[in-house]
Amino acid sequence: MDKIIPFITKNKVNFILLIIWAIIVSVTMFHHEIWRDEAQIWLLARDCNLVELFKQTRIEGHPIFWYLLIMPFAKLGFDIISMQILSVIFVFAGVAFLIFKSPFNYLMKMVFIFSAGMVYYLPVIARNYALIPIFLFMLAELYPQKGESYKHPYLFAILLILLSNTHLFMLIFCITLSV
Repeated sequence: MDKIIPFITKNKVNFILLIIWAIIVSVTMFHHEIWRDEAQIWLLARDCNLVELFKQTRIEGHPIFWYLLIMPFAKLGFDIISMQILSVIFVFAGVAFLIFKSPFNYLMKMVFIFSAGMVYYLPVIARNYALIPIFLFMLAELYPQKGESYKHPYLFAILLILLSNTHLFMLIFCITLSV
């Protein structure tokens, strides 16, 4: 408790930014109607077993990782809104990571986190893209600086694997980064 209070006091503006972002995204999420492509993911995760899901996602055009994250919620009978909440949670984690760990000034942080991508496209539209910010920002944190070697090579490799399973462009990015 002795460390928490000074952290909060020191980072008041960061917490305020994060809370404002969360309020805006939450209101937007609860007013967003699920689109057909979002519902398709939920229905596949709900109605397919694991083998069928792997077969089906070969023609879906997106990596299976998001489907696997959604599957337990769909199979347990949760409402489709749980997919949206999961999407918001991942982007929230990315935004929090950016706000608290990045070297950017407050103006740059605000411009980025309140952009259309970070307020609507990534968190509200429940797609596999919601995973990109947190994995990307964590990779940026672990990426070695000049003359520095990798501090956590296994964690870096795991994050590369996870990020590469979010989108084709991220796969290309991760291959490039690996080389």
